[in-house]
Amino acid sequence: MRCWVIGCEVMHRAMWQDVELSNEAEYVDGIFVSINPIILKIKKKLIGVAKKIWLPKFIIKYACSCFTLDHLDYRLDENNYIILTDNRVGWYPLRYLDLLKKIYGVKYVLVYMNPYSVSSEAVYALQERAELVFSYDKRDCEKHNFEYLPTVYSSSFLKKYINREKTWDLVYIGGENGRLNRLIGCFEQIDKSGIKYKFSIIGTDKEKQRYADKICYSTPVEYEKIVEQESKSNTILEVLSDKQMGTTLRALEAVILNKKFLTNNKRIVDLPFYNPKYIQIFDNPEKIDFEFVKREENINYHYKEECSPIRLIEKIHEYDRRVKNENYDHV
Repeated sequence: MRCWVIGCEVMHRAMWQDVELSNEAEYVDGIFVSINPIILKIKKKLIGVAKKIWLPKFIIKYACSCFTLDHLDYRLDENNYIILTDNRVGWYPLRYLDLLKKIYGVKYVLVYMNPYSVSSEAVYALQERAELVFSYDKRDCEKHNFEYLPTVYSSSFLKKYINREKTWDLVYIGGENGRLNRLIGCFEQIDKSGIKYKFSIIGTDKEKQRYADKICYSTPVEYEKIVEQESKSNTILEVLSDKQMGTTLRALEAVILNKKFLTNNKRIVDLPFYNPKYIQIFDNPEKIDFEFVKREENINYHYKEECSPIRLIEKIHEYDRRVKNENYDHV
């Protein structure tokens, strides 16, 4: 069995790089191979066309030869698994994915990192082709018969940020994403509490910005800078919108960095690392316990790599072994 995960930015590497601890898996850092920029531009144009209309197979093969997927060490004597998250599927024409399946016997594993209800038709189409489908959302798993996967994170990525000197009692860094009023409500209570804080909201139109003298409004921030700021705080704040129900990267960052965690996600109690001593859930910002936020403690979640990508590889390996045994029984 061979597995590959395709990523293309620092946040994906933070999530997936530990797959390489397995002899059966590899993290591929990039959607495209490095080729002449003009040729790449031409091929991307053809790829865009191939997603919309039928094109001859030789054109699809030419255009898609710029994908890293086209240059993996597929072995016909082994099962080759490609792990794609829902936000990666859209890069590829479905006919190209079908060609890989036909030529190399590629088997697809789809991982939903977002709610099923907001996914694209391309994602739904790949779901029908996938051997295994995982989701972080238990409701989607129950409704669509997916495998449950809380989230994925590689703890090795955060090792250099552990045990940093604290600057703040609480840090929030995240996008506005339709929850601005909820964020402002939290900020007002935080500001009144007298604690030391850093509160940064990403991607907010200027006319919507409130308390701009105290809140840091910014354009997208590099993921490593977010983690760097969190590492200097006693508590990390998470504020979910009504549409979010699953485990976020913020939760894993808090656990691996040994930080207290303040969240409005009631379902966090279902996770193996949940500890009410270090995690506080709130439904009303006015009820936040700021003594909890600023009180320093020796934090240990006794995290056992439950969300490591290695757990996913193990599930794929178990599936692969089961299928091989079933095929052997039918011989």
